[in-house]
Amino acid sequence: MSDTRLISILLPFYNEENYIRQCLRSIQGQSYTNWELIAIDDQSTDGSPEIVREMQKKDGRIKYLLNPEKGVIKALSNGFKESRGDLITRMDADDYKTPDNLMELAGLVSSEGTIATGMVKYFSDEADGLQGGYARYEKWINNVIRDEACFSHVYKECTIPSPCWMVCREDLIKAGAFNSERYPEDYDLNLRFHQAGLKVRSVKKVIHYWRDHNRRVTRNDHRYSDNFFIDLKLPYFIDNECDDGSNIVLWGAGKKAKEVAKRLVSEQFPFQWISNNKRKLGLDIYGVRLKAQKDYVFKPHHKIIIAISSPQDQQSIQSILDEWKLKVGNNYWWFC
Repeated sequence: MSDTRLISILLPFYNEENYIRQCLRSIQGQSYTNWELIAIDDQSTDGSPEIVREMQKKDGRIKYLLNPEKGVIKALSNGFKESRGDLITRMDADDYKTPDNLMELAGLVSSEGTIATGMVKYFSDEADGLQGGYARYEKWINNVIRDEACFSHVYKECTIPSPCWMVCREDLIKAGAFNSERYPEDYDLNLRFHQAGLKVRSVKKVIHYWRDHNRRVTRNDHRYSDNFFIDLKLPYFIDNECDDGSNIVLWGAGKKAKEVAKRLVSEQFPFQWISNNKRKLGLDIYGVRLKAQKDYVFKPHHKIIIAISSPQDQQSIQSILDEWKLKVGNNYWWFC
């Protein structure tokens, strides 16, 4: 593939002096050479800005930008305004790319209406190693990416890795770019890509190395905690999946299910509530009665939200859904 289209890489960073040099070198080592890197300094207090400016002097494709307004969303917004590329991608300063990352992604974005992504590899160079949750997430998200089923599972987790996607500039603008103030910002953008009707195409091999460490913002910023996820994704679910004739069915009676139920009640959105937990059947919670799953009869207009965390229970429910011949992303959606 020829390097005819300019790719703009948006890189917000804050205090990443330990990792940013490796990140920038992985970008400089790309087989696709027609790129510009907009490195947006989110008011760092360490030596990372000096590293970027030092490398900028040697490579004119690197552009340093100081974010005047603190925050990653403002950084991304300001970086996008300075970008000139026909294709847009994002990068995290503590990660690195494989040499063919840009070439592979650009090769899939042949026209508007497509978002390209690729498989990822988590790693950690800290003493306690990679945390188990991230290892499980890596396996799950790579399966979803391989199947190009990102939007079928979009309400379970963020299915398009924040530093591993590429779209045409016009499609990013269509999806609202970085104008939203909602956190987690990467998940919000993922949901807006879905809402914009983009089609996912995927590189079916690892093209991005995702670093886990104790200072990751997703570990330390309260805006990335679980309680923010329900408030973020449920309104999108109602807007994207439920027309006037839809009937929401909530499956589960644990903490996550109760969070979903509470939000649905507060929005005055009617729903049926079913459970396999015999101890909770017949209870009225938030004014809605829990009914037994065995007494539930699926109807084509039903939209089933499954909010059950136990892997064992999820497998059991999946068997029932398969027996009913229902399709994920069409008849039912996992919320956890």
